[in-house]
Amino acid sequence: MKNKIKPTVDCVVKAMFGKEENRNLLINFLNAVLEPDAGERITDVFVLNPYNEREFESGKLSIVDIKARDEGGRYFQVEIQVSAYFWLALRMLHNWAGVYHAQLEKGKPYVSLNPVISIWILDDMLFSPSEKEADTDNYLHLIFEPRERALGIRMTDHFAIHILQLPCWDPQNSVTDDRERWIHFFREGENMDADNLPEGMNTEEIRQAMGVLERFSDNRDEHILYLSRLDAARQMRTWEIVLEQKELELREKDSLIKRKDSQLKRKDSQLKQKDSLIDQERREKEQAQKEMEQAQKERERLAALLKKAGIRDEHSESD
Repeated sequence: MKNKIKPTVDCVVKAMFGKEENRNLLINFLNAVLEPDAGERITDVFVLNPYNEREFESGKLSIVDIKARDEGGRYFQVEIQVSAYFWLALRMLHNWAGVYHAQLEKGKPYVSLNPVISIWILDDMLFSPSEKEADTDNYLHLIFEPRERALGIRMTDHFAIHILQLPCWDPQNSVTDDRERWIHFFREGENMDADNLPEGMNTEEIRQAMGVLERFSDNRDEHILYLSRLDAARQMRTWEIVLEQKELELREKDSLIKRKDSQLKRKDSQLKQKDSLIDQERREKEQAQKEMEQAQKERERLAALLKKAGIRDEHSESD
């Protein structure tokens, strides 16, 4: 190739899996990821949104995916994502829901719904192993399905999201099957020589996929399109980083405000307790004063009675 072409640029993936002439590549890729039993392999697909250069002409990074349906009625959605921002998982779920919901036209029963399987190819890590987990192999291909938490009962086969995290793949690994073949291609395709493919990569499908890269490298118009999409992705990533930083700053400020608010509430509570104690002490003093005044009045009343009776009040005289 005259120019290196990254297989993870959206227009390249769309041309690879969204063109009628490359339909066999999409079938091979889907079977590689889903790993169905021998009798359940996909043999044909219909691409619902074929490759069209005009959808890339604006240079904006709108959602560019591949939607397809197999002979059994299942829907497939394939997307490529260069960076894994913090709300990507929400976007995955939203996009899956959009395809699933779109099936149910007015008047159709729920039983007419077919499974939707989303496959995301990530050139970044969305889910990373903890510090205790040194091995990232388990994070290479993640499969999310709805299951009962304790019993593991699968709720339905209508939902599945597959995530291929390319950074988990070590390019030095030996390729043993189609799934690893595609992962290696997306990870290292720009560095591979179509005439001298690595061991385990020299298959009809990979040679055909390398041909797509060569066309984006050698064809002037397609190379310009590729460069524009690459630049748009870089700009988008820059804005994503700025957004993530601002989001982090806002979260930190919000956390600080919450801490200060909590401190003020504690101080307010303490002041209220002190005010309550002061009020209680004031009430006790007032009560004591009232009792003293009542006692004094009673004493004076008794003294007057004694005087009237001609009895000497020693306490009164001493006072």
